[in-house]
Amino acid sequence: MFKPLLRLSILATIWLKFGRQILLAIALILAIILFQFIAQDINEYLSQTNQTHYLGHVLLIKWVLILSFIFGYLFYLKLSLGKKAKPSSVQTQNKSQTPSGKDTSHKPDPFAHLRDKKVLRSKGDILIEKQKSKNNKK
Repeated sequence: MFKPLLRLSILATIWLKFGRQILLAIALILAIILFQFIAQDINEYLSQTNQTHYLGHVLLIKWVLILSFIFGYLFYLKLSLGKKAKPSSVQTQNKSQTPSGKDTSHKPDPFAHLRDKKVLRSKGDILIEKQKSKNNKK
């Protein structure tokens, strides 16, 4: 019951994060397939009309188009993933620019009493200690 839900949630997360890149990759693959069909048709036409001296030019143009589309896609990926990574680096730069690494806002710190304690104990630690003390008494 949870396996399809988990699978769907993972796919939805991937789609939300990389949906545009996935669509562009599919469009790139379709464009390359289209280039292949067009080049094949041109090669057949040139072969039938005995104009074989143009076959090298067709092959060169086909590969230039394919490689330019691939490099354009890779450049787009680099830019789009770089933009997503930059805001976090800007935030870390802003945090490092504050004097002495402390927050300059005048709000009271709700966790100041926790920082002053020498030993922090959770509810789990307290329950374990109570259980140990009960076992020691028996």
